[in-house]
Amino acid sequence: MTETRTLFLLRHAKPVWQTEILTDFERPLSDAGRTEAEAVGRLLLKEKINPDLIVSSPAVRARETIEIVRKKAWLRAGVQYDATIYEASPARLHQVLLSIGPPVSAALIVGHNPGMEALLRLLTRKHREFAPATLAKMTFEVATWNEVTAGSGKFEWLVEPAAN
Repeated sequence: MTETRTLFLLRHAKPVWQTEILTDFERPLSDAGRTEAEAVGRLLLKEKINPDLIVSSPAVRARETIEIVRKKAWLRAGVQYDATIYEASPARLHQVLLSIGPPVSAALIVGHNPGMEALLRLLTRKHREFAPATLAKMTFEVATWNEVTAGSGKFEWLVEPAAN
């Protein structure tokens, strides 16, 4: 029996610039990035979006983004950190999606570009740019997540931080 499954993609908020003392993985959010993450959290709260599952890159900027978003939006779901999301190809991100269990009807993946843009394009055939802190929504009419295939998603919307 098919049902609507909802996937949200969130690119981490704006990090500090690359420095000689930090690796790319270790870069934290900038002040502007923290403000962006708070805006995403407020948007989720206002729209009553509360995913059943959150899967995030463990990179510092992604971790900080989802921690701020969860706090501002009062999200119930805990966060599962998946190291393969960092610098992941769209095929790898698709594998993360396929591994989601059946009780989950709404999931949020927090990651990086170009992966977020590429996954949206793979699943919906729509191209949209993901500035830092961009949130996108797509839906699938499937019985389980492992039935999600390339092009099977319906693009619903995309919100950039300036619009939050």
